[in-house]
Amino acid sequence: MAIGVRRNWATMSSTDRKAVLNGLQSAKNSGRYDQLTTLHQQAMMGNANEWHKRPILLPAHRWFLTQLESAMGVAMPYWDWTTSRSLPAGLGGNGDPTQGYRVTTGPFATWSGVILNTSTGAVEQRSTVGIIRQTATYATSLPTATQLAAVLAQSLYDASPWTASATTGFRNWLEGGTGNPKPAMHNRVHEWVGGDMRAGTSPNDPVFWFHHANIDRIWAGWQTRWGITNYAAPATQGPTVPMPLTGGVTPAQMFPIPAYDQLP
Repeated sequence: MAIGVRRNWATMSSTDRKAVLNGLQSAKNSGRYDQLTTLHQQAMMGNANEWHKRPILLPAHRWFLTQLESAMGVAMPYWDWTTSRSLPAGLGGNGDPTQGYRVTTGPFATWSGVILNTSTGAVEQRSTVGIIRQTATYATSLPTATQLAAVLAQSLYDASPWTASATTGFRNWLEGGTGNPKPAMHNRVHEWVGGDMRAGTSPNDPVFWFHHANIDRIWAGWQTRWGITNYAAPATQGPTVPMPLTGGVTPAQMFPIPAYDQLP
């Protein structure tokens, strides 16, 4: 069920931004936020539940965004990193290198995240307060409008071998498995923000959602160019095959384009 129009965070009023921040805090306080972060980690374990490096990347994350919006009660804005070339304003700054790159400013400075215990395989509460950012370290720049245009020019949704090795297909070009400089596009933004955004529990940093709203917006823009139902995948990820960890939702159920104030 649609919550509202997803808008560019950079052009929103302070009042509307506050409603989003309040929604994020409400989702955090309810426990739903950490549940979704845990779910994302479960979708990054390289097993049958994997969402990444495969055709279901985009419909699975479109569904994922709707789950947060339901918990927030408002639409998730997007961060257009082709025009806004720094961290979105009002979400806290870079991490403090004297405190392990913990973010000490902004509305999430007192948040505590959940992280994977690599010894037990369980997702547990982090023992320290704060989210972690280390910008422009693992990738020194954000994707450009020129690079985005090359992604949108891909007429195929995905192609064999349906992985990060595919050299053609919109999905892998947008995800960043192909394209230059590497890491590219979606992957590059995760690496540029650094810290929590480099882990399977990347939703610990709310910047994750602003980034993925933009990734979904780019898919929506591609759909308007090449077809709303334009999708390609092996039989195991076909349009009517339920996606893992979604409670039975299929890719085809996520083909309808959410409302955006502007498409690329």
